[in-house]
Amino acid sequence: MNTKIEVLVIIATLTLLGLFVINRNKRAIVTFFLSILGVLLFEFLFDPLVMNNKFHSWTYIFHDVCFILTLGWVCIITASSVIVNFTFKRSGELKKFLLTLCMIDVMALPAEVFLVYYGFRTYSPGLLKAMGIYQSFLEHDNGLIPVKWLIVPPEFIVSIPLLFGLILSFVKYWEYVIYEKK
Repeated sequence: MNTKIEVLVIIATLTLLGLFVINRNKRAIVTFFLSILGVLLFEFLFDPLVMNNKFHSWTYIFHDVCFILTLGWVCIITASSVIVNFTFKRSGELKKFLLTLCMIDVMALPAEVFLVYYGFRTYSPGLLKAMGIYQSFLEHDNGLIPVKWLIVPPEFIVSIPLLFGLILSFVKYWEYVIYEKK
């Protein structure tokens, strides 16, 4: 992988975290660290199903779990949560949850497409077979897909919001435990 992208993710993460610290936004900092826990939990859970490739060796923290991807997902989750919570302060939690999830999906789906297209992420053959998707579907120039960027199978377009819904639920649950139960 290009070191520039890895450095860009690290800079974006430090910038986001720095903004929270400068603005003394403790809730955003808590959301950031809860997001790290949630993303890592699901990265370990889905480790056999998704392979992360082409990253520099120093970015892997366990098997193919890459902290660069973890930081990227965490930035998307945290930024979405902070923006929605700020913009819709008086809205109910369900509405804020759904809006946050929509915002996450708008950013995460193109990121996933980018990762798959450039070979940074591949799906296990067993997973593709179980879902009825064959590797030929993911080949770039097979004529099956007229636009090269539409290489994520429809099943994954549904599963990405579900996965991030689980991660966001984890974060929101622990936010509730931390802030509401005092």
